[in-house]
Amino acid sequence: MWLPPYRAGLEAVYQAMRAHPDLVAGPESIDTVLMQKVPGLVAKRGADGYYGMALRESRWGPVGVTLKVEDGSQAAREPAVARLLELLGALSPEEPLEWRRPLLKNVRGLEVGWLEPKLELHWA
Repeated sequence: MWLPPYRAGLEAVYQAMRAHPDLVAGPESIDTVLMQKVPGLVAKRGADGYYGMALRESRWGPVGVTLKVEDGSQAAREPAVARLLELLGALSPEEPLEWRRPLLKNVRGLEVGWLEPKLELHWA
């Protein structure tokens, strides 16, 4: 793996995020919770539906993923992130996460549906 000019900086950021995931985005955020649950994961939400994460170990070796929800929806981004981690083998489908299949409610608070990610991995 060729990273000599950047390796020390990348390792410092990785170690800081792994040591203090609650400082990345707050104690209840998907970023923090996933970094606490998934060994070797660093993850961070971005604006407009972006999400970046790196998994240090997987069956394919180190993996970096950038996700973009076209309309910028946070509600759609979080179940997609959980599904991606399932597809990478880093998160069990049985792991209880509130973001996996969020319920949709109408203005009266009645459940009217849910969001369910339909995605697959394509390796470049």
